Parts: sequence; structure tokens; C-alpha cells
Amino acid sequence: MRTPIINILGGVLLLLTACSEPRKEMLCKKWRTVALKNAKMEAQIQQTEAMLDTLGQQDPELHQILNVDSLKTQIRQEIARSRQEQQLAMENMFMDFRSNGVVYNTSIDGTDSAYYTLEENDIKIDEARLKGYGETMTMTVLGISSDTLSLRLIDFGDTSFIQLVPVVQ
Repeated sequence: MRTPIINILGGVLLLLTACSEPRKEMLCKKWRTVALKNAKMEAQIQQTEAMLDTLGQQDPELHQILNVDSLKTQIRQEIARSRQEQQLAMENMFMDFRSNGVVYNTSIDGTDSAYYTLEENDIKIDEARLKGYGETMTMTVLGISSDTLSLRLIDFGDTSFIQLVPVVQ
């Protein structure tokens, strides 16, 4: 009489495993980053821009010490350069999830690899397990389909939202 119970439990276990596999199959491809949002970084830029708008207005002596307009121009140029660098970095970010549990992260600085596991709504990346040293990180899958992967990454209390699309090969 125990055999049917074992078969039923085995069937349920197989069904549960099979249900999670399509999700991993959707993940297992090369993805290109198309959007990267970080509210904290954006708020810092907006605060700097707001500060520039009022810099020197209440302190006429500051104009005697330095060229405020030139300083404002330099800081605005630096902000624009920073945004361009961020855009370039984003356009060159790829994640290639392989079915063997390895992910290849490509950035403007090169390619790196790590093991990954898909646990519930999280992708856990463990560089140390693959190489013996390195970092671990967890990204929450906010959405996944055949044509979009949305992730949330919390790194040292700083939250980023990442939107990726498959690379057409």
C-alpha cells in the first residue's frame, strides 16, 4: 500500500520541478540592459542641479573669490559627462545565463562569470563558489517573459531597477 503514496509524492515533486523549469528556460539566454534606474543617484544629481541654481545668489563675496558662472558651467558639464558615461555603460551591459548554472556578466570593463541559482523570485549570483573568491549578490525578478527581464538589485542599501531584453543573434 505504500507504493502508491510514494508514486503520488514522486509525481507531485516532478510536477513542482517541471513548473519551475520554464522560468529557468526563459532566463537562459543572453540579455542586454535597456534601462537602469537608481532613485538615490538621480536624487543626488537633482540636488546638485538645484544647488547650482542658487549658488552665489545669497553670497556676493563668493563672486569676488571665484568665478561662480564658470564653476556652475564646469559642474553642469561634469553632470552631463557622468550621464553620458552611465548611458554608455548601460548600453554595454549584458547578462548571459547558461543552463549549466553559470552567468557571464559583460560590461565596458570586460566579462566576468559566476554561478547562479534561481530561488523563488530571486537570482542568487555567487562568484566565490565559482572562483574561490569574489562577491555574492541577490537580484529579485520583478518580471520575466520571453522578451523582457525586470530585476531589482539592492546593493549596500542602494536600490537599482534593471530592464533587459534578449540579444537577437
